[in-house]
Amino acid sequence: AQHAIYEEVAAVLQRPLIVRTFDIGGDKPVPGLDIPAEANPFL
Repeated sequence: AQHAIYEEVAAVLQRPLIVRTFDIGGDKPVPGLDIPAEANPFL
């Protein structure tokens, strides 16, 4: 479902669509991002 939506957006823009993801979480804190502490952040 998401892939189809991204294809539609790219078609409307008439150019490639770049989607970036960030791997953040318990083992990779990000300064300024207020994520509550978890008992076991790897679950």
